[in-house]
Amino acid sequence: MTIQHQAQNHTSSREIFLAYLIHFFMALDLLIIVPFSAYITAASHVSAAQAGYLSASYAIAATLTSLCIRGTQHQLREKNRLLICLTGLAIATFCLPLLAHFHAMLAARAIAGIFGGALAVINLNYLSLITPAEQRKRSIAMLMSTFPLALTLGVPGLLWVSGEENWPLSFYLLGGAFSLCALLVLLTNPNRVSQPDTAPPRSADLIPRSSADRSLIMRLGFIIFLTVFSTFTISTQFPVMLVINQQLPDNLLSLSYVFGGAGSFLVIQWYGRSHDRLSDFRLINRLSALMVVTALTGFLTHQMMLALASFACFMIVSSARTLIVMTSIFTNLVPGLRSTMAGIQNAIQHIAVGLGGAVSSLFIHSTQPDQLNFSSLLLVFTLMTCMVPFCWKLKNKKSIYKTETET
Repeated sequence: MTIQHQAQNHTSSREIFLAYLIHFFMALDLLIIVPFSAYITAASHVSAAQAGYLSASYAIAATLTSLCIRGTQHQLREKNRLLICLTGLAIATFCLPLLAHFHAMLAARAIAGIFGGALAVINLNYLSLITPAEQRKRSIAMLMSTFPLALTLGVPGLLWVSGEENWPLSFYLLGGAFSLCALLVLLTNPNRVSQPDTAPPRSADLIPRSSADRSLIMRLGFIIFLTVFSTFTISTQFPVMLVINQQLPDNLLSLSYVFGGAGSFLVIQWYGRSHDRLSDFRLINRLSALMVVTALTGFLTHQMMLALASFACFMIVSSARTLIVMTSIFTNLVPGLRSTMAGIQNAIQHIAVGLGGAVSSLFIHSTQPDQLNFSSLLLVFTLMTCMVPFCWKLKNKKSIYKTETET
């Protein structure tokens, strides 16, 4: 009996690792379009100012899909839905480099967003089903950490492998990765796991029970939206500026992602160990100020290396601010509202990413054939970034959070 139990644990560990792997490649598919967007627009013979639409088409489609998809309690059904999503995402990713027209590429990214948005919901639910109840919290936290890991390892790796002239190779590799994950899912046996929760939450506990609760959820949802939206209005265009205005070599761009991603991961680890001794409001306030400083420095300087360093620093401080906002919101909410916020958070983030990429392109115009003007975008970004700590301070005055110190 002990041997059988150990074998089941070993198999379950492989399936949990596969769930991490799926989320890693899914995050990489979302992130890699940003540094490659300038090269894709050039290959499609459209203005680089339209690069933000590539991120927007994926994110908007993923948002709408994640609002419609719901997890089930049947492991076999979730496994089959994983297979469908991975197959669809693999096909859409393979097709992107084969398309010559920019609008066809936008359609391919939208199709990838449909499958990617569904995959994000289903993979998280599948992980919760195959993980024993006592390990579930840790497993889900590990799953969320695949995003900075993809930024640290995946993006620089693909940039190094493909380079500027061979960007389609990255999407072929990603398509192959999704195909491999689909094959591994097909070979798994989900019918013997996991321990159900002894007291599953009632549906009544998962929805706001009063107008005050709904108002709080709306305020917190707006803060999450504004945090991600203000970040992506500038982060989607930072690589474009470096490539177009600064004529940055692609190997240096990949290096900035290494330092930015590694710095983000270290900051996340530091905050996880030290958050009890820190004031979230002070951190959000200071990180917002640093975001403005690094963005203005990077976009206004004429020195390539200073702009590159500013981009790496911007990635670190912006990801840290997003992490702190998300963590503080979830940990301070009462359990019922926390479940509600967890359910809509994925959609809010995708909406913010999509609109951030689209809106950023509206505030850019060409001054010369090989130069772009970002002054209007910088002004909009600065205003929105400074609104985040203001909204954070305002929500503390009339929230139903557990007691927290914001001195």
